[in-house]
This record gives sequence, C-alpha cells and structure tokens, in this order.
Amino acid sequence: MRSSPTLVIGRAAAIAVCLAFGTAAPGLASEAAKTEKADSGKGEKKPADPTVSMPMLVAPVMVHGQMAKYVYISVTLVLVDESSKRTMLEKIPYIQDAFLREVHGATIALGEDPEVLDEDGLQRRLLAVCATVVGPDIVKKIELRDTAKDFK
Repeated sequence: MRSSPTLVIGRAAAIAVCLAFGTAAPGLASEAAKTEKADSGKGEKKPADPTVSMPMLVAPVMVHGQMAKYVYISVTLVLVDESSKRTMLEKIPYIQDAFLREVHGATIALGEDPEVLDEDGLQRRLLAVCATVVGPDIVKKIELRDTAKDFK
C-alpha cells in the first residue's frame, strides 16, 4: 500500500519535531529505555577520581643563595573527597600563584645538593599552601611527577 506524499511529509515533520525537542518516537523510546537498563546492570560503578592536576610548576633550585637551575614539576592534588573538586578547579589560578611564591621563597633542593629534590619537604610545603588558600581538610596529599628529568 502506497502512502500519500502528505502523510509521508507529516510523519517526517513529526519525527523532526520529536528530535528537536529531545523526544523519541514511542517505539524508539522503549528500546532506548531497555538499552539503558541493560547497560546500567553491566559492571560496577567506577569510583570518582578525587584529584586535580595543576599546571606544570617551574621551580628554581637555589644552592648557597645562587640559582643552580630550573626544574619542571607536575603537581597533582589528591582531595579528601569528590565534593570539593569543583571548588578546587575554580581555585587553580590562586593555588598556582601561591605555589610559585612558595618555591621561589626557599630552595627545593635537599641539603644544598642541586641534583636531589626534597620531595617530602616540598609536599609538606605545598600542602600547607593548599590549606591556606582553600582551607584545611580538602587536599589530603600532593603528588609530584616528572621530577626525574632534572633530579636524580
């Protein structure tokens, strides 16, 4: 049986309106719901990633009051929980500014050796900066990476 051109255009227009307003045809809606239910039953829900990656930190290594070199450090903030992640993302410029002031204020070298980074000391210092900028008990740990390029 042949459909009239008016009927075909009317159906096409109805489908276009449904798509424009985010609805689906009745048959398609039930299929989508079935697929969604099937997908939700598969696997476990992944836990949220409560970390914030900071921009690369460029820090001078000072030895006996003289700059020995610059190092590039990748800093990741490990948060106490996911609830404060949005706030932390909004505060990145302020935290980065405070981090730069901190690493330019005192050496990051261990024992005045320009080849050894005081990772524990730097982590403590940056953690204290975070507590000052965003408040205590939001950042639980600081992870430093990519420091092996310049430090042994």
